[in-house]
Amino acid sequence: MTPILHRLILSTLPLLLWLTSFAQDKPLSFHTSKGLTVKVDTRGIYINNKKVHWFDTDELIPDSRRNKLIEDGGTAFLFLEMSDAPNLNKLYGFRISANRADSVVYTNTSDIVDMDGDGYLEFGGADLTEVYSSEDSMYYIPTEYYEIRNGRIHFDTTLTRDRDIWINGIYLAHPADANGN
Repeated sequence: MTPILHRLILSTLPLLLWLTSFAQDKPLSFHTSKGLTVKVDTRGIYINNKKVHWFDTDELIPDSRRNKLIEDGGTAFLFLEMSDAPNLNKLYGFRISANRADSVVYTNTSDIVDMDGDGYLEFGGADLTEVYSSEDSMYYIPTEYYEIRNGRIHFDTTLTRDRDIWINGIYLAHPADANGN
């Protein structure tokens, strides 16, 4: 390779990297039944082109199949999968209104489906814990499941209990101590 060609390649490389960064930041776009346009990019959430929520850099996983807008009972919920490396990814849920994106749930990522056949959409799951609540629960991996019902997001106690028993063989209603460990 000639020195001129080598310098030309090295000088255009930053420009190519800069241009590809813009191509990767294509915003997600959703529309509610109430006529709101919701756009999401790696910097935040925009409703009708007004920024209403900010993200820390590079948390959003823009190509996740779990990024979706779900309407239930007249309420729009926006779900976004975020990186939580080195832990499992997280699913953030926001209630969308005309000028707000209120964070209403934060849990382990999962598909949003009717997991228990009760007619409501559920999501959530389990992640390994770094600390143990007590010596006898050293291998207990708690779960958290939520369901969308009547325009609200509720903690699904029944599904959580059933999945904890299936995974752990036991259900501990409060596996953490007073300090959250």
